[in-house]
Amino acid sequence: MVERKINASLNKKAYMYVVTFIFLVLMPALLTFVIHKNFKNLDDPQTNAKIGSLYLGVRKTSRWSAYSVIMFLITRLGFAVLSFKLRPWPGLLVLMYMLLNLTNIMYVGWIFPYESFSQQAIEIFNACML
Repeated sequence: MVERKINASLNKKAYMYVVTFIFLVLMPALLTFVIHKNFKNLDDPQTNAKIGSLYLGVRKTSRWSAYSVIMFLITRLGFAVLSFKLRPWPGLLVLMYMLLNLTNIMYVGWIFPYESFSQQAIEIFNACML
C-alpha cells in the first residue's frame, strides 16, 4: 500500500517535470520558429491578427528585433533555473544573475528592438533593478 502511494507520488512529480519542461523550454523554441517562419509577413493584416501580440511594440526591421520576446522568456527561464540550481551558493547565484542581466542589457543596447526610446529605457531600467 505504501509502495503504491510512493509510485503515484513519483508519477505526479514526473508529470509536473514534463509539463514544466514543455512550457519553459519548448515554448521559446516554438515562438522562435513561428516568428522566424512569419518574419517576412509581419506587416500583413492576417499575420498580425494571428501572432501580432508576439511582436507588439517591437521594430520589424530585423529578425533580432522580432526575437525580443524570446530573449525575455529565455532570460526569465534563466532566472528560474539559476534560482533552483545555485541555491546552495548565493555568491555564485548573484554573479550569474548579474551576468544574465548584463546579457539582456547588451541585447537591448545593441539591437534596439523596441519602437520607442522610452520602451528601451524601461527595459534597461528593469534589467538594472533586478
